[in-house]
Amino acid sequence: MDNIELKLIADYIEEIIGEDIKTTCRKRHLVFARVVYSLLALKFTRDSLDKIGKYIGGDHARIIHYRDKLSEEVLNNSYYLDIYNSYTVGVIPKDFITPSTKFKRILILCDNLRNENIKLKKQIKEPISIIANDYTDNELQYRLLSLGEQKIYNQRVQPILKMMPSNQKRKEVFEVITCQS
Repeated sequence: MDNIELKLIADYIEEIIGEDIKTTCRKRHLVFARVVYSLLALKFTRDSLDKIGKYIGGDHARIIHYRDKLSEEVLNNSYYLDIYNSYTVGVIPKDFITPSTKFKRILILCDNLRNENIKLKKQIKEPISIIANDYTDNELQYRLLSLGEQKIYNQRVQPILKMMPSNQKRKEVFEVITCQS
């Protein structure tokens, strides 16, 4: 069974260039289209080099060659760079939009959003419940302030802290200062 992601990438490129990238033709524009396909497949799928290559009638060596030898030349060409970026960013230039690609792009965008959501969840270092247990109410309220409000808060608190003897500087001593912008 063919990989759906590889098929979507190949169909997307084929629709833009108007030719089948799975042919063995060695015309420059088809080779460049296959390079874009391989770069997108490497970026957006977890398939092996061999599987990516077999989908377009090649092997792993072809994908390695595209990646190592031709990718820079292809991405220096503005036409192929636009194709690559339009798929990568999820924004299709008006010239490339057709009814059949709209649905495919929606599926791809949903998948990209799901992947970004997973990445963001991994970047959260401490859950909020742990944060709430480690800080006082005042510290939590301070952390919820915008940077501008924190700056105003700090300007107001510094003179008060300077007046206090060092042995009295404890978390429980401070009261909540509300900032109005």
